[in-house]
Amino acid sequence: MPTRYRFHGQAIGAGGRINHPFQEFIEIQAAAALPQIGGHGSAQSRNFHYRDILRFRQAHSEVTGSRTEGPNGKPIHKTLIQSRVEGVDIMGMVTADRVEVRLVSFTDDDPDGEPCFKFTGSYFENLKVAGVPVKVHLCVDVFDRLYKHKHLVKSYEDKDKGEFRQLFDHLTLKGTLKNAPERVQKGFQQAPNNNGGLPHISGMTCLSLVKRLEPERDEFKCWGHIIYIEGFGTIHLAELTVSKLLRRITMIRVNLGSPTDGDIEVGTAEGNGSPY
Repeated sequence: MPTRYRFHGQAIGAGGRINHPFQEFIEIQAAAALPQIGGHGSAQSRNFHYRDILRFRQAHSEVTGSRTEGPNGKPIHKTLIQSRVEGVDIMGMVTADRVEVRLVSFTDDDPDGEPCFKFTGSYFENLKVAGVPVKVHLCVDVFDRLYKHKHLVKSYEDKDKGEFRQLFDHLTLKGTLKNAPERVQKGFQQAPNNNGGLPHISGMTCLSLVKRLEPERDEFKCWGHIIYIEGFGTIHLAELTVSKLLRRITMIRVNLGSPTDGDIEVGTAEGNGSPY
């Protein structure tokens, strides 16, 4: 019988790489990670400016893992992973006053050993793309209600009443993805059907927390959580990876296109935990 618990958690403010017209890594900013025994850690970065490609005013990441005693005397293990980036500016095309990601995981009395995950507190403040304000509607409520992997699987397999089945089809642009540009299609996981079960690749299912994007003006098209702008690149918002024991979310990922080529990530949190 397992008698110990292995914590895992990491938070990153920002990072990336540029492939063209030069090859450089953007040094990882405000990175914090948990040791497997738990504990607390934090990191900060201020007034970061990289070649007029990425800048932000402040980034702060924090990780905490601890053991407490539950109502029945059994231990409960809790992990908090969060990252906040303020004054984000990616080449003047993607800006935000604040990007906040918050991931909480905890154990309960269920002998299945699956951790519970919640995302409440993750949000975008004053996000703009190409100068256009974009309102981001997240489906944090659904994932917080279906906080275990088995809950997601069960809801997906219930074709008639499962709210996650409908949400999954909506998030993955079922029936309409084929009409999207190729660069957009690459941003969606093409996972097998898994005999009617929740689609995954090696146990990982890739989605987004974005339920809907509402640009203030119709200057570009939104494909689910993705926006493609010719001459700049592909913007991915609130990308989410789920598995039985892990959640990972990146609030902004930009795949830069011509003439500058590369990848930039802002606001990433990853966490899980397992008894052993």
